[in-house]
Parts: sequence; structure tokens; C-alpha cells
Amino acid sequence: MKFRTDINGLRAIAVMAVVLFHFNPSWVPGGFAGVDVFFVISGFLMTGLIFRGLENNNFSIINFYVARANRIIPALSVVCLALLVFGWFYITPLDYKAIGKHVASSIGFLSNIIYWSESGYFDASSHSKWLLHTWSLSVEWQFYMIYPVVLVLLKKCMSLTNIKRLLVVGTVVGFIFSVYATYRWPDMSYFFFPTRAWEMMMGGLAFLYPLQNLKETSKKYLEWVGIALILASYAFISKDNLWPGYLALIPVLGAYLVILANRSGSVITNNIVMQKVGLWSYSIYLWHWPVVVFGYYFEMQYWEWIGIPISVVLGFFSYKFIESIKFPALSSISFKSIATLKPLWMVMSLGLIGSILFVNITKKINDIPNINKYNMASKTVGYCFGSPGSGLSSADYLTCQIGKKSNDPRVLLFGDSFAGQYEPTLSILGKRNNVGILSITTNSCFPTFTKSFNGPKSHMGYRQCMMNRDFVKNNYKKFKLIFISGRWDGFFRKGNNHLK
Repeated sequence: MKFRTDINGLRAIAVMAVVLFHFNPSWVPGGFAGVDVFFVISGFLMTGLIFRGLENNNFSIINFYVARANRIIPALSVVCLALLVFGWFYITPLDYKAIGKHVASSIGFLSNIIYWSESGYFDASSHSKWLLHTWSLSVEWQFYMIYPVVLVLLKKCMSLTNIKRLLVVGTVVGFIFSVYATYRWPDMSYFFFPTRAWEMMMGGLAFLYPLQNLKETSKKYLEWVGIALILASYAFISKDNLWPGYLALIPVLGAYLVILANRSGSVITNNIVMQKVGLWSYSIYLWHWPVVVFGYYFEMQYWEWIGIPISVVLGFFSYKFIESIKFPALSSISFKSIATLKPLWMVMSLGLIGSILFVNITKKINDIPNINKYNMASKTVGYCFGSPGSGLSSADYLTCQIGKKSNDPRVLLFGDSFAGQYEPTLSILGKRNNVGILSITTNSCFPTFTKSFNGPKSHMGYRQCMMNRDFVKNNYKKFKLIFISGRWDGFFRKGNNHLK
């Protein structure tokens, strides 16, 4: 197929909307509909590949799968590998466990099912899932696996003309089912292949029934109407709307019309910016969401102004150095030839690594005894947390340790009762790892370097709170790790720099 600059520009329109929406939904409230535009494009291209092969009687399902794998898997593998390496050093064990699970499901193209089982796409927890965006790749891959098989089987019992007619019916039925399922099972419908298949089939109809001998003026108007529909969906639809219900027809129809118009000389899609972004669109899509989550995870201010350029740069490098690699097609349909496919080894390796990480971290977490069986941490049951005025000397609050007792503890737990609640867990971890933890946890003494604490100077614990403060302020540099916890409400109002 001749390179279609209009479709490449349409990719840019899609990815730009998705990126802007994910970084700041208020900019493009319906930007998530860019994924639906991608689905239409994918359906058009895949239908073209399959039907040309069927018409020439040389279509190979295996070669089709290999070509898709060579296109999709390498860049996705690099993103997954980067997250595994980054997460090892900077992500908490619980979150890293999730990364292992999501890498395995993403590289195995089952992530849409996993994410549906965990939560909805627009839930607050979505920003803790570094590979959430791969659900759309899983949907596409499932389409690639099923669609050619169905068409090849149909070819054995009916003509290509009748298959085309059947696809028209299937697209209409698929749309009706999607509308019903969206209202009946909204979360499932967002993620599942059956409710998205009609969008890709709609792209297929654009290939099967092109508009012939259309004048250039008519093409221009058709393109304008299509782009207007897409932009309208970006502007007037939001995450508050059920999706992909009947409203999904707006961006899908828009993309369909742009493809039908087939305007290679369009100033909208065929300019240097849209063409470059279109070429990099897949890689930009792959990288932008981890960059979004990075900003949320580390609470970066005004992250969109930094994250969007970073996403584009990463997308460019991914396209130039990974996507541009031409992985070989199969030399023959044999086990030996299939076993040499690099993308297959990427899938197997990353899937295995992700699964092992998930299982091992889960086991370690499950091995920790049930903390619920322990009483509240207190001096009477062997911990350090206590209340001022309980008869203990002031030194008892400054020298008490949990975990593996040490002459020179390098870990500090500092705070009030909100810190004291962590003593049982930290004590277990300290004993298991031979780490001594100095615990300065006194009731009502929140961690501060100022004179403030939870109570007036007349409070009987005021003196102890000040002693805690002074000790930590003078000795904090000798600790390699410090846990701070306290009742922080109101402490960060203007002028309250408690840890200054």
C-alpha cells in the first residue's frame, strides 16, 4: 500500500489528543477518544493487508502475525524493560509488585482484562499504573489474532463480495452491541475487545468501499467534516460520559470520513509537524503515560509543561533507534524459523521476569506475620511508643530501639502516635534484616524542628516534645534512613515550616 500522508497526519491528531488529555484533562476533555481514532486507522490498514492477500491467494496468517509482532513488540519491550529497571531502584515494593504483574500482562497482550479486573480507566488509582495505556494495544492485538482467522475461514465458504457485505452487517451489529454493553457493563465495555471491534471494522469498511472518482473539492469538504467531528468529540465529550457508547460514533465516523477523503495534499494533515508527530505517534503513545505517572508518583508541580516535551523526545528516540529496526520476516513456516524470532523472545523474557517479580514480592509480603494480632505499640509490650508523664525517665524516650538492637542504629522512626503505629511492622523488618531502629515516638509530639506541637506549653509533655525535637535536630545526620510520621493537618499552612 502506498504511504498515506493523510493517515499519518490522522495519527498525529489522535496521539496529540491522548497525550494532552492524560497530562491535563481540562485542556482536551475528550482527548481519550484519540484511541478510537487509532482503532479506525488500524482496522483500515489491517483489512487492506488481509484482503489484498486473500484476493491474490497468497495470504499467510503466520506471516501476518509475525509482521504485527515486529511492528508492535520491540518498542513496547523497551518501555517495559525501562520500567523494570527504574522501578527496582525507585519504586516501593508494593508498587513494584504491580509493575511486574502489569509488564507480564502488557507484553502478553492481556492487560485490558487485568486492568478491567482492577478498576475503571478513570479511577484515581489509574495514575499508579505505569502501563495502563497498553490496554489499547491488547485490544488491537486480540483483533489481529481473531480477525484474519475469521476472514480466512469465511473465504472457504463464500465469495469476497459476500464477505464484504457480511462485514457491513457485523460492523452495525457490533456498534449496537457496544452501545448496549456500555450501559449494561460500563467498566468492562471500556476495556474489552468485543465492544471495540466495530471501530476497527469501521476502518475496514473504508478500505472495502472507497469513494471512487471523487472531485478534489468534495474530498476537501469530506475531510473537513471528518476532522470537525473528531475535534468536536475532543472538546464536548468528557470522562463523565459512558464510553464507548453511541457517542463513540462521533470520532469513529470522523476518522472514517478523513480516510475516505484520501487527501494526500491536505494542509491540515500533510505538513511537517503533523507528519513527524504521526511517524513518532506509536512511540510517543508508549512513553507518554509512564511519564505522566512519574509526575504523579513523585508529586511534580506543573509537570505537564515538562512531561509533554519529554514524551515527544522519548518518542522520537524510540522511533529512530527501535521502531526503525527492520526485524526479518519468516524465512519459512517451521518451528526452527519461528524459534528465531526476536520479538517472541522479548515477550517470553519480559513475561517471565515480570511474573517472577510478582510472585516473589507477593511471597515476601505474605511471609510477614499478620500485624493485626499485635497489640498497639507501647512500652508495656516491648515497643517504644509512650505518653509523657507515664513515670518513665526522659532518656527512655530517646534511647529505645526496635528491630535488631544495635550500639549504633542507623535508622530512625520519629513522630507522635501516628509514627508509633508503625513500630510492630518496622520491628519485624528490622529483626529480619539485622537492622537496629531508634524509635522516638511520643504521644502528641509530632515531628518538628520548631517549638510547636499538639498542645500548649502547659501540657505535661511539652518538655519531652522539646527534648525529642532537640535530639533529632542535633543527630539526624548520622542516620541513613529516617521515617517521619505525625498528625499533619494544618501544619503546612503559610508560615508553618516545621522541618525548616
